[in-house]
Amino acid sequence: MRGLSLGGRRAWPWERWAGWACIALCLGLFAVYVHVLDRQALWWDEGSSIYKALLSPAGLLRLVSVTDDHPPGYYLLLRGWMTLLGPSPFGVRLMSVFAALCLAPLLYVLGKRLDGRGWTGLAAAVMGGLLPYVIQHARESRMYPLEMALAAASTYAFLRLLAVSGEQRRWGAPHRWWVSHRWWVAYAGVSIVGLHIHYAFALLCAAQGVAVLVAWGLKKVRLKGWLIAGGVVAAAYVPWLGFTEPRLQSLLTGHLAGAHGPRLDWPALLPAVQQGFLNTLPADWSLWVLAGLALAALTGGAMVMRRQPAAAVCLTMGVAEAALLIVVLQRQEVNAALLAVRQVFFSVPLVMCLAAVGLRAWTTVWRWAGWAAAGFIIFSLGWNVPAFYHLPADPAEDYRPLVAQAAAIYRPGDAVWTNYDWQEGYFDSYAPRLPFAYYRGVAPTSTVTDTLESLFAQHPHLWVVNYQVDVNDLVDYPFNAWLHTHALLAFESWYGKSHLALFARAPEPPSVWPAQAAFENGITLNYVPLTSQWKPGDLLTLSLRWQSAAPPSRPYSVFIHVRHPDGQPVAQNDYALESLETSGAWTQGQPAQDQRAVLLPLDVAPGDYGVYVGVYDTQSPNARLNVTQPSGCDLPDSVCLGTIEIAGSEGQP
Repeated sequence: MRGLSLGGRRAWPWERWAGWACIALCLGLFAVYVHVLDRQALWWDEGSSIYKALLSPAGLLRLVSVTDDHPPGYYLLLRGWMTLLGPSPFGVRLMSVFAALCLAPLLYVLGKRLDGRGWTGLAAAVMGGLLPYVIQHARESRMYPLEMALAAASTYAFLRLLAVSGEQRRWGAPHRWWVSHRWWVAYAGVSIVGLHIHYAFALLCAAQGVAVLVAWGLKKVRLKGWLIAGGVVAAAYVPWLGFTEPRLQSLLTGHLAGAHGPRLDWPALLPAVQQGFLNTLPADWSLWVLAGLALAALTGGAMVMRRQPAAAVCLTMGVAEAALLIVVLQRQEVNAALLAVRQVFFSVPLVMCLAAVGLRAWTTVWRWAGWAAAGFIIFSLGWNVPAFYHLPADPAEDYRPLVAQAAAIYRPGDAVWTNYDWQEGYFDSYAPRLPFAYYRGVAPTSTVTDTLESLFAQHPHLWVVNYQVDVNDLVDYPFNAWLHTHALLAFESWYGKSHLALFARAPEPPSVWPAQAAFENGITLNYVPLTSQWKPGDLLTLSLRWQSAAPPSRPYSVFIHVRHPDGQPVAQNDYALESLETSGAWTQGQPAQDQRAVLLPLDVAPGDYGVYVGVYDTQSPNARLNVTQPSGCDLPDSVCLGTIEIAGSEGQP
């Protein structure tokens, strides 16, 4: 290593341009992060972030303390951010963009602090800014980019304090008061925020504490200032730990118990690390890049140790803790390695800075080989960037069409029932101006009736969003069975893995049935004629009553058509007569109440439309029963319930 003067004053060519290059890098990274930022649909964790951020602060703290794997800091910051920019996908992701953008200049000053050279800091900023791990999460509404930026800021403030808190300077000396105290305040403030963003941030604080003890043992720092700063951080953080103690105990118990469960899956660990950090590079290629970064970081740690042992302990121990955390979490359950990689974001700034120092050392000792290695790593990371704009969208998880359908038919007072909080977050983001009332959860069988009766007493319509569950599954889900029995199903459709259904409040059945029609095989229909005006998107409600002269020997079904004057149906509803009542009135030959709703399409043209009802043999779909008792505008095989006028949609809310 002759000739290597780590942190020395010998300037590299164009050293004065490194700062300007970092500014140019930040502008380029902003374009990379923000380009087509909202092309991909929100995913579960983003929807959950939006949902939690829109809760009241008190409600958020209560929820996070018992259900979430992260502290509430990010959600509170996101709440304030959305107050300014709204909950749209672009708006909420822009917070992550700016957090990731702050990482680059922080890596620059941190690398320069370690090595004394601006180009070392620039190399750290370039590698950190282009790391797929960073780009991916800079384009998602999660806390990880903010955690990385805070980790870099905390480490930089920590290194500054190592330089100003030595034994030769007294804590609070008058001539250094502002310089000393501003970094103490910055260090404590950043550490407090970081600890409230992610629990793993505590590992970085632990590494810093060990580094302080090392520096104290070398008589290079006084403990008084560090004890005061640590006390301030603990005083601000311990109350939250006490508040969420049951949740933390559950998490720790699960991790520690899992460590003695499945065996460590080494063959799955390395691919998971490759996929986690370099997820858009080919496997063989990413292995070489990962190996290069690891070797450069090891070299950088050795170089920093020569001149700044406390700083080296802080950075290398932080990286070691991250590696240990991956191993521990990977043993929690089989195939958990990829999930474990996502918990070590605090280590990214440390690895990037150590790798930058190591690459600078290589270029000094083995000039061309070092430059080739640095060029290979940076080129590989840059080559990876366009892949983020061509990642295939997953239509099965895209809620934009589903929410658009509900928003298009929305009427004041509509409610939405979801299975998960991220689904509500999707509605909040994709339809923020519609005041849906939200309900969520799985109602216990014993309370389904009371829950839904209370809900329909307050809301005329209920949108049900089932994830991977068919709303027509009445056996396994009493919730669905009650809806089909006591409410009117007006619309249902699958959107990828989610089933959307619209149920309307059932009106009171009429006390008098003014009209009657009859079909073959002794089937009688009583009904209330229709003569009103409707708009596209309205729910056309029908009151019917069926009776058979004798228990039917064949399975019959009903079709309801809203027909254009040319005879073409523009809306319809088909169902089996056997499904009318759970009491079996129809199959026993007794009068059976039947209330239905038909959704008028949004694109239906204004005009007069006939509403027709007919019966057909389920086993012979083309065998419709003829009408034996006409009633006005009937066709041979269907009864006309009346003619409705569909007006234009200008008045639709």
